[in-house]
Amino acid sequence: MMTRLSPNQSGRIALLLSFCALSCSVRAQLIACNSTTGNSAYKIFVDDVKSLSNTPASPALARKMGGLRDFIVENLRTMSKGRASVMPCLGRFPGDASAFTDDEFGSLDNLRVLLEVWGAVEDSAGGRGALGFVLVPARQLAPPAVFVFRRASSDFLSQAKQGAKLEVFTPIALGILDYQNLKYEDAIPNLCVGVNKLADVANSADANSDQQTIADQNKLLTELRRIVNDAITKARSDPNSRYQLLKAAPGNVFLCPVA
Repeated sequence: MMTRLSPNQSGRIALLLSFCALSCSVRAQLIACNSTTGNSAYKIFVDDVKSLSNTPASPALARKMGGLRDFIVENLRTMSKGRASVMPCLGRFPGDASAFTDDEFGSLDNLRVLLEVWGAVEDSAGGRGALGFVLVPARQLAPPAVFVFRRASSDFLSQAKQGAKLEVFTPIALGILDYQNLKYEDAIPNLCVGVNKLADVANSADANSDQQTIADQNKLLTELRRIVNDAITKARSDPNSRYQLLKAAPGNVFLCPVA
């Protein structure tokens, strides 16, 4: 005998089905990166910059979104200094941070991806949007290791090119990579560049900033400062280390050297 659902129950089920359909469609867009650019062992994925508006993007907005993606590619190529191949992943778009599950992180790690970046325009005029960064080597250090920076302005697409966020995560990824590979002397400069840039971003947050994003940034900063101390301590075991003359701060903790 079938049980007849009340209107409220039917409504809740319909809402759940709609949510599932949306979630599935977002994750379905996270296709494999088919780029063959570069020959480095390590990779940086740059996904599409897409509009989330129900209104189709105008040709002018589409050109601006493509221009932002191209700018991100060139910026990251400069920041990575040839140590990672920056790969434009056409058609790949996560939709939101929830696409980066443990399985997806495992897949990225197996592919030796250090960083993944995407952009989302949240209105048809291009005034509001977000940049997302997936810091793959930091997943075990400071999960979830996915950072989304939203901005509401007169022109998100132009201002995103001027933001300090683009310069934060590449040195952190390279520094963590060297630290994990026990190259402590090499890890310290990039870790410290990343610590200083991330601290600047965190300190510039205002009352409108997402509190969870700020908390995630501060959690990452805490872990980065911990491994900076450890890296300097271990680097100093080599009598020829450039950090031999560096003095510990109170508590016998080593901090990033002042440039």
